Amino acid sequence: MPLARLKVFISWSGDRSRRVAEALRDWLPYVFPLIDPFLSTEDIEKGAKWNQVISGALEQSDLAIICLTPENLMSPWLLFEAGAVAKRVDSRVWTYLFGLGYTDVKDPLSQFQHTAATKEDTRKLIATLNHRLGEGGHPPDRLTKSFETWWPELAVRLRGVPENSPVPTNPRDPIKHIEEMTREILERVRENSRKPTFDSADVYDDDDRVDISSVVTSVIVQQLRENGIPYKAVAACEDGAFGIFQADKGWRIEKTIGEDFALGRLTLTELFAGATQEANPCKPIRAAGRPDMAANHPSNRKKESGSPKGIEARPPAGNSARKPPPRGSDAG
Repeated sequence: MPLARLKVFISWSGDRSRRVAEALRDWLPYVFPLIDPFLSTEDIEKGAKWNQVISGALEQSDLAIICLTPENLMSPWLLFEAGAVAKRVDSRVWTYLFGLGYTDVKDPLSQFQHTAATKEDTRKLIATLNHRLGEGGHPPDRLTKSFETWWPELAVRLRGVPENSPVPTNPRDPIKHIEEMTREILERVRENSRKPTFDSADVYDDDDRVDISSVVTSVIVQQLRENGIPYKAVAACEDGAFGIFQADKGWRIEKTIGEDFALGRLTLTELFAGATQEANPCKPIRAAGRPDMAANHPSNRKKESGSPKGIEARPPAGNSARKPPPRGSDAG
């Protein structure tokens, strides 16, 4: 009976992260011939639908290595891909830190085991992968010899990664970039499941899971800020819904409505029209956004007296429904 091969999804976002990921992708099969690493820059055939290929690779992978650098710590792509693998029952996700210390990584990625891009920390990661290979793994002495033989090659590749991320000639609006990626992430989540989206219980619990609903709350927070609407918190709820908490009222937003809003299918006015006003919208599992915007904040003085308190009558600019943009060269 042939030995089982181990599929490892390598996730990246940004130029330096991509270079680290490419180095790991090329290096791992030398140490473990039975490991099949997947990297989007190398393992998608020309003409293939990258969205379907990546979704399929995530579905088949029980293990993932997330290549983190200082500039991509909160990349929505990395959060999505980490969560897509972590939701599997026997999965494991590791972060690979380049130019970072353990304490630099914040939630939700701080829940995973960290590996610094050093010889000794990489050795520990290799030992864990060897254990996951079971009968296909190396005996201890052979594992040590294999690692010592091939580590210099990875070390050279890592030293070739720039110390600082290159500055783009035409820098993108970071908020616009996050919104575009969020819409496409949600489309991929829905494509990956027969359900409208993942249940929060499927993608977050005490055993190394990531909450995909955080990308929805981040879009709601951004639109509230842009439109000068005061709020105390925007929360993902235990039952899958979302809640907007204001000083004197709350709004309950059902799961599908919140997701459609994040995808750009609903305006902010339509979001509130589909919400129900409740003193206590739900029991939150976590809240997003800054604390309450004071009533005398300059952005709140522009509201017309006839508008309901805390709700802007006009829809936010650029919130019309549209298809997700094509995946760029900055995530994997």
